[in-house]
Amino acid sequence: MNEFLDQVSTAGADYRRLVELLPAIVYACEIGEHGRWRYVSPQIEEILGFTAAEWTADPDLWARQIHPDDRERTLEQEAADATSGNGAARPIDYRLISKDGEVVWILDIAVLEPDETGTPIWHGVLYDITERKTAEEDLHRALDQQATVARLSSRALQQGESETLMREAVSLMLTIEGIHSATIWEADRDGRRLQVLAGAEVQEGGSDRRATAAAKLPALIRCGILKG
Repeated sequence: MNEFLDQVSTAGADYRRLVELLPAIVYACEIGEHGRWRYVSPQIEEILGFTAAEWTADPDLWARQIHPDDRERTLEQEAADATSGNGAARPIDYRLISKDGEVVWILDIAVLEPDETGTPIWHGVLYDITERKTAEEDLHRALDQQATVARLSSRALQQGESETLMREAVSLMLTIEGIHSATIWEADRDGRRLQVLAGAEVQEGGSDRRATAAAKLPALIRCGILKG
């Protein structure tokens, strides 16, 4: 693997044609946040929207496109692996922002070897794992929702003040990953009007802003979850 990737970045057209058939981005770059990208395969345009020429022309582009929530972790691991002396980076997944603003999950696997002048160079592959990550997140969210429904059902069967139960139900719904606001409504007898019984939304910093009204326990069966 080491020799192959090194040949890709320095050798002729035969290697490059082979690389261009792979369903991933092959690259060779210098170490560090501002390290120059010496080679990146054309698949980068299909996956991230940037041409290979755009990517290699701007040494800061890779670090700049890392998702803000992943940037510190990714750069810290890159720096640690570059100085570990192991010659290989630990595989890492992180999000990159594509040229058109889409979020792309990447699995980055690389080895570190010196070039002919002794400069350490990362030779690696970037895999697009967005579909896998989306499936994992959907499954995790579904399991969270099922667990929350079970807790809501259990809590609803317990005796207690109905308004308190409503507030607890809203709090439980907000524990589901990806849910930023939750509201419980009660429909009137003809089903034409709705009354808010309890609601909340997650504010920046993790606090909740709540809106409550007089509550009735039967309305628990008509609770709604709103995705932010």
